[in-house]
This record gives sequence, structure tokens and C-alpha cells, in this order.
Amino acid sequence: MVSQISANSQQRPIRQDPVVLAGMHRSGTSLFARILADLGLFLGDRLEQHHESLFFLEQNEWILNRVHGGWDTPTNLAWLFEQPYVCDRLVEELTNRIHSEDFTQSYIGSTVDWDNPKLVWGWKDPRNTLTWFLWQRIFPAAKFIFIHRNGVDVASSLKARTDNFIQSEDRLKSQLFDTNIGRFNSLRCASLDRCFQLWEEYNFLFYQQRSCHPQTPFFTLSYEDLLGNTEQTLRSALRFLQVEIDESAIASVCQSINPSRRYSFLSNSQLL
Repeated sequence: MVSQISANSQQRPIRQDPVVLAGMHRSGTSLFARILADLGLFLGDRLEQHHESLFFLEQNEWILNRVHGGWDTPTNLAWLFEQPYVCDRLVEELTNRIHSEDFTQSYIGSTVDWDNPKLVWGWKDPRNTLTWFLWQRIFPAAKFIFIHRNGVDVASSLKARTDNFIQSEDRLKSQLFDTNIGRFNSLRCASLDRCFQLWEEYNFLFYQQRSCHPQTPFFTLSYEDLLGNTEQTLRSALRFLQVEIDESAIASVCQSINPSRRYSFLSNSQLL
């Protein structure tokens, strides 16, 4: 589906049917994004290391910055829910950015056939868990996927990543004063309890808005099902997205999955 939104002469037709992947950090969003990309989903021309479109990542960070929040301090977003006028202004600005040359260069690029009606496109960003209700207003035909994972495993993974950052002296020196440090590391996550609390905050904010928009099409899956019941989970997701199922591609994906990471906390007495 393609729609023309008229606001200025620089705008171009923008497809209104993206696939928007959401889910708390360390919940398997990167794995699922990679799988969907292997099955034909276009995630953008310029991607960072976690299969995230730089364009949409920057927009989500901009939204959080408007409420003096960040990926590791999301609770301020709750106040935005109470301000429909502010939400309207954010949607207007984001719509203008979608119709900008920056979107064309950063997201579309020069290699994808953007005018192909069969193109399945979208983006992955854990911050979508917090901002999806704004994107739904901009892309009314969007299909949303929410991935959740056991909170203890999420907390453990977040803390391990933070510990690795803090304990690496070279990385610490090179990144400590980098303005992009907040994208990947957080001193809040040096505590296992605070990591778990962050998981709770993401899920609370997500389901709070989900209850306000019950008609929005969502496909929900668990990281544990993705690893333990890969084929059925993929088939269900592809039916939701209404895309053709490639049997050989699904078989290849299933062979590449390591199910041993399901409920990792069960083998750790401290986490248990």
C-alpha cells in the first residue's frame, strides 16, 4: 500500500505498511530481525550492528529525548501518554522526517526496488516497545511484532554486556565520553536488580499503551518459543505478515537455531 501525504513539495509517496519489530533489549529482537531479513524482509540500507536502521533508531532516540528519557530511563514516556497535543506535534515532525531526503538516503538507499508492491519492509528497534503508538499513527497499515523473553534472562544478559564494557579498559577509555554511549551501555545495568526493573518498566509501558489501542494488529511471540519451536513460530509470523512461505528458507533457518539458550537462568543457581 502506498499513500501520498501532502505537506511540502519535497515529499514523495511513502509506503504505509511497514513491519515494526519491538521487544525489550536482549529479548531476541536481533535474532528475529536477522531471520526475517533472511526470509526477505528489508530492514533498511544503513544498519548498525544489531540490525537496526540508523534512521529509525535516531528517530526513537529523538522521541525519548523530548521527555528527557533514554533507552535505559524510559519511565518519563508515561507523561507523554497524557499529552495528546504533544503527541500530535511529534507525529507531525516524524511525518516530515519520513518524507525527507534523509529517509531516502539512510533507509531506502539505492539498492532496493522501493516501488515494488511485493516489497516487505520495516525496522527493528527495542525502543519501538515504547514508541510504537506514535508510529502506528504515521503508518496506519503497519504490522507490529512484539518479542518477549523471561525477565531474569534479559536482566542477566544486560548485566553481562555492561560488565564486559566496564571491565574492558580500552573500550571504557574510548567510549566513556562518546555521546553515543547510551545506545549500547548503561551504568544502571551494572546491577542485576536494576536490569530486571528496566525489563519491568518496558513491559509495563508497552502493555499500558497496548490496552489503549486494542485494535492495532500485533503478533506476539516469545524468545523461548522461537528457539524451541522455530518452524511453527516462523510459519505463524509469516502468515500474520501475509508473505509467501519459502520452505527451503525456513528449513535453513531452523537448522541454524541453537535452542540451548532457552531459560538460561535454570542452569545458574544465583539466577534461579
